[in-house]
Order: sequence, then C-alpha cells, then structure tokens
Amino acid sequence: MTTNRLGLWVALGALVAACSSQAANNFGSGDDGGSDATSGDGSGDSSGGSSGSSSGGVLGGSSSGGSSGSSTGSSSGAGSSSGTTGSSSGSSSGSGSSSGSSSGSSSGGSSGSSSGGPTDAGPDANCGSNPTLHADPAGTLFCGYQADGGTLECLESSGDGVCCLGGEIGGSFAPQICAATPAGCTNGGAADAGSDAGQSAAVPISCSQVADCTTAGFTGAVACCLQGGILENPAPGCAYPRATHGSAVVCEGNAPGADAAATTTGTCATGEIQVCSAQTDCPTGTTCTAAKWKIFQVGLCL
Repeated sequence: MTTNRLGLWVALGALVAACSSQAANNFGSGDDGGSDATSGDGSGDSSGGSSGSSSGGVLGGSSSGGSSGSSTGSSSGAGSSSGTTGSSSGSSSGSGSSSGSSSGSSSGGSSGSSSGGPTDAGPDANCGSNPTLHADPAGTLFCGYQADGGTLECLESSGDGVCCLGGEIGGSFAPQICAATPAGCTNGGAADAGSDAGQSAAVPISCSQVADCTTAGFTGAVACCLQGGILENPAPGCAYPRATHGSAVVCEGNAPGADAAATTTGTCATGEIQVCSAQTDCPTGTTCTAAKWKIFQVGLCL
C-alpha cells in the first residue's frame, strides 16, 4: 500500500510538471499587437509605426511635415513545480517586464517670394512696420528688387526712367523692369483680360515726386499722380494710409517741349491721388503722409 501511494505521488508530480509545460506553450504573441499574462508564462510583443508627410506649394510657398512613432512591449513569466517521493514541495515564480517607446517628430517650413502687385483686397494680416518718406535723387526711381536681391533703380539719365511694376501672368507676377516710356512696360498680361482671367497689365510708374517730372522735362503746374487708385485712410487694422489698385503713376503738367513756363506745384485731376516725397510736392491744404501702395512705401498728399 505504501509503495502504491509513493507511486501515486510520483505520477501526480509528473502530471503537474507536464501541465505547466503545456501552459507555457499556450500564451504566445497576439496578432492584435498586445498580450497580458497574469499567471503561468506569457509573452507578447507589439510594434507599430506610422509616418506621413505632406507638401504643397502655392506661389512659391511650400510646407512639409512628417511624423513617425513606434512602440514595443514584452512580458514574460515562468512557473515550475516539483515533487519527490514521501514529500512534496512546490515553488513558483513569475516575472514580467514591459517596455515601450514612442517617438514623433514633425517639421514644417514655409517660404515664399513674390514680385509685382500683391493682392489689394481685405485688411492686412500683418501691417508690418509703419512706412516712412523717401526722397531719392531727382530722376531716380526705386523699382523694387532684382532676382539676386539687388536694388533695381530706373534712371532718367540713362534713358530708362520709367519703373514697370510687373503684371500678373497665369497666377504669378512678372519681375519689375525699367523702360524709356510707359509704352515700354510690356512685363504683364493682356491689359483687357481682367483680374478673373489671371492676367493684368504692367503698371508704369513715371515719378514719385515733382522733381522726377521736372527732370523729365515737365513744366508749369507739375504734379505726380496715381491714376485708378483707391485710398484707404487708414488701411484696415493698420496705423497708416494705403492706396490700392492703380493703373499708372504719371507726371501731369506741361509736357516736355511744350513751353518753358515756370514750374510750380500742381494738383492732380479729380479722382487721382497725389504722390509726394516731401511737403513741397503737395498743394496747399494737404500734408505729405507716408503710406503704402503695392510693394512700395510712398508719400501721399492727404
């Protein structure tokens, strides 16, 4: 009887060990990316990653962004039992560990450049610095910047004293050029296409002060005038006035060679905006006031 009991204990111990080994094989990794073991032995791991990027450009602007992430996790446990004849003992142990890491990064940048006339509609999203008056030498017109970043100046003394503000062609603006006369401003789209067609004519600028007109030969009551412009005083949300639109900036007075009448400060025609660089360019009762118009800081007689 004693021998049979001892044999039974040995058989039971072997059965327990076999069951423990089978349990270890049943807790494997899960395809759903995770597992949880609370007894016996279990292990699981999961990993996942994602990445994305986007880019887009609008008129020389671009932006991009990317993100990535990964996570890992593992758990393990072990159990054992043993039995011997005439006595029994049991021990169990389990351990579990998990680790996870995630990382993500994103980057984005934007850059843009434009030349020609920016949009005239709506308030300024950022008013920027307040404009100041600029009195250039007579017959010298600031005409924006060249592709290499250098200043473009149109000189009457060189025979190309007209600044041609680039018009719109297919959704972008042509660069500025200098020309001898307003008719030479061909850096733009069709004059009669209209803004909805993605085309607009170049804008000839013949002066920014009375002295530019007299250097070009105008006499009599001379004025520098923005034609077709709309005055906003102040510009919406800003602390300075702004002119929008505009088809040309011209000299008015006696045309060169017409006569030798003494030069005085004249007045622009009704509906035009008088341009100045100093108070002497404005008629009595108005003040030369720093303002903005398209890509320029200008003076307006207000």
